[in-house]
Amino acid sequence: TYMEAMYVECKYGKDIAYEYIDTWRGRIKNDKPMMGKRGLNDHPSTDVYYKGAFMLHTLRNLIQDEPKWIGLLQAIQTEFKHQTVTTEEFVDFIGKYLHQDYSWFFYQYLKISGVPVFVYSYDNDAAGGPVVRFRWENVMKDFKMPVFVNVNSEGWIKLEPTAEWKEYKPEVRKV
Repeated sequence: TYMEAMYVECKYGKDIAYEYIDTWRGRIKNDKPMMGKRGLNDHPSTDVYYKGAFMLHTLRNLIQDEPKWIGLLQAIQTEFKHQTVTTEEFVDFIGKYLHQDYSWFFYQYLKISGVPVFVYSYDNDAAGGPVVRFRWENVMKDFKMPVFVNVNSEGWIKLEPTAEWKEYKPEVRKV
């Protein structure tokens, strides 16, 4: 399913491809985990197509390196052509190829039926200065996907939320 979007991108450009991907949102049910029970004739939800494609799109944006992303897709095809592989083999291969563990990412999207929810509040701390409190909800314990935000027009900053509350104190501007 994601390869359809890659084709649209090659043919019509990235903006059109992103619009195309966005049309899939309404088809995602989040009714059960995409990863079924091993050894059973488990009937997966159609989420394996649309949510799975969104998962790959999210990984692409997490990697933020187009040549590496395209190389990864090609390496997956070369490594696993004409084979049946386990989820663990696939996730392990990606981690080795990217030289980084992404199991926290894959198991979040494959084993949890819903999606991660970024929760935040913007308030003042005890000293009266601004503070942003944030965390992920509906996530596995080790989920750690970064989020880029623009607070007080400071420019884009990278927050690294987890399931636990964290704080960011933006600069106070003097007028």
